[in-house]
Amino acid sequence: MSTCIPSCFKSSPGTQQQAENCCCDCPVMLPCLTMGRLSTGPVPVVKDENGFWEHPDIPWNLIPEDTSCAPYFQAWGYEWRVDELQFEDSEVADKYWESGEPDISAWEPKQPKGDGWFLATIYDTEDGPCACWLKHRAQLTQPTN
Repeated sequence: MSTCIPSCFKSSPGTQQQAENCCCDCPVMLPCLTMGRLSTGPVPVVKDENGFWEHPDIPWNLIPEDTSCAPYFQAWGYEWRVDELQFEDSEVADKYWESGEPDISAWEPKQPKGDGWFLATIYDTEDGPCACWLKHRAQLTQPTN
């Protein structure tokens, strides 16, 4: 399956439609692909009172709730990695799971190995808190017409 790039789609208010000359068979319709590659990077992380945070330059409002961010990050030109609190052996994890309180403000998610990674979000899931790290891909896949 091909990777969609912004030129494959057009969008108008309230609709999402694949362009007539789309170069791929996309698994999802992404209303935000007209934005193209995002040019964002690391910013200071200022967590809320419970330790959660979202990168201010990522258009989170374009990603439907309860939807995987992966196809959006891919379309915007990023690799991504997720760090999950549930797999940590730490006092923060123990406190979170034992108390049932949403406070993870002391958690410092582990950055993936390698250069260029920056924190995109610290969020909660049914399986507990997660942190998503992003890194710009070297280049986007271009269509072959």
